[in-house]
Amino acid sequence: MDRFQKLKFSNHRLQFARRSLVVSLFCLLTVSINSGCENPVACTAEFVFGLGVQVHDAEGEPVCDAIVTITDGDYEEVLEESECGFYSGAGERAGTYDIRVEAAGYLTQNSTGHTVTEDECHVNPESANFTLESDPDYNGGTDSDGGVESDAGEESDAGNDEGANDDAGSDEADAGTEVDAG
Repeated sequence: MDRFQKLKFSNHRLQFARRSLVVSLFCLLTVSINSGCENPVACTAEFVFGLGVQVHDAEGEPVCDAIVTITDGDYEEVLEESECGFYSGAGERAGTYDIRVEAAGYLTQNSTGHTVTEDECHVNPESANFTLESDPDYNGGTDSDGGVESDAGEESDAGNDEGANDDAGSDEADAGTEVDAG
């Protein structure tokens, strides 16, 4: 090999060494960012709801158009009805929730202590089932004169004095509420 060929060969080895160093540094940086995990987790772009609530009556029929409200400290959300009797909320939000279910013609139900946890990527969904009891005082939304009743400014907690509020956070609330914490 003449001197020019040796210099050219030496430059190729130097370029290879530089590329290897850059790739090695990139890999080292990637591992450092991933906190040194041996098995990095591949998360999906899926949006996961933390709570799924099913509401039905004493006969097991779904209750449509209920108002399902969840609270966690100062956070409050009215759940979306995906189909009659099925409500979803707490999207990608971990927490410990109290659930209130209200529906025309039924006693209001409350349950506490529904915990939604999370992993590296998403929340771990929890479910709750409520069986609503008919409100014996409900007259179909009309007053005695045949006009429509107004609930403006009134909050009905009918049945809660009989123990419907599950303040102890147990898996089964009183007054007909079934809670299945999944």
